Amino acid sequence: MTTTLALLAAALATLALFIGLWAVTRKGDDVSIIDAFWGPGFVLVALAEVAVVGATLATLVLIGCLTLWGMRLGFHMNSKHRLRGGEAPRYRAMREVRGASFTAWSLTHVFLLQAAVLLLVAAPVHIGILGADEAPAWPLVALGSTVFAAGFAIEVAADAQLARFKRERARPDAVLDTGLWAWSRHPNYFGEAMLQWGFGLLAFAAAGATPWALVAFAGPAIMTYLLINISGVAMLEPMLRAAKPAYAAYVERVPAFWPRPPR
Repeated sequence: MTTTLALLAAALATLALFIGLWAVTRKGDDVSIIDAFWGPGFVLVALAEVAVVGATLATLVLIGCLTLWGMRLGFHMNSKHRLRGGEAPRYRAMREVRGASFTAWSLTHVFLLQAAVLLLVAAPVHIGILGADEAPAWPLVALGSTVFAAGFAIEVAADAQLARFKRERARPDAVLDTGLWAWSRHPNYFGEAMLQWGFGLLAFAAAGATPWALVAFAGPAIMTYLLINISGVAMLEPMLRAAKPAYAAYVERVPAFWPRPPR
């Protein structure tokens, strides 16, 4: 019963957040604000569940990593939104297709859909908190923390390199092919996937590394698939190829996602 109440609390908190965001955007023409609440949404889920069932030491390690990532990502996405000064291209394209019906359509197809995906990807949060064991697998806690830290460092470094490149580039169609971007065309997405697997390991360890706790890896698996095939690489590549003449040569030299030494 306690587990059910905790899941219900997390679901209600998530729905309240995204429906509230939709209500805020109803009077404007920019739904991009939703992107800044993806990371903090995971923190909200964790806090809602901990408020019901409490936390073990291993769970607190997971929550600490989750909060560091979630709040950093929230601030980063908000900064990108402010610098862009308008709605993100993918939402603008949706708005143009839907026309006057976009506001109502966005409630289900943007805000509620993202809330549902968040609750699915948050599988490590659910397992690590609701399935917490008094005897966690501490070696796996250390491994999960290391994987998270490496992924977090890659994501932060890649974002910083991209931001500096955008400030200093001589031409808008220039291609960033140095630093981490010489190893992968989307190192920020690779870092994001890696830290998500760190969350999976932390949750698996917090639950005592039992077979049922393997469910914790569902979240990282879904997130990695989305980053490669739906909302990340697959969405950006056609736009970058169309906007940057030199991008085709870059594609020949550098892999899309999994890093390798530059040729």
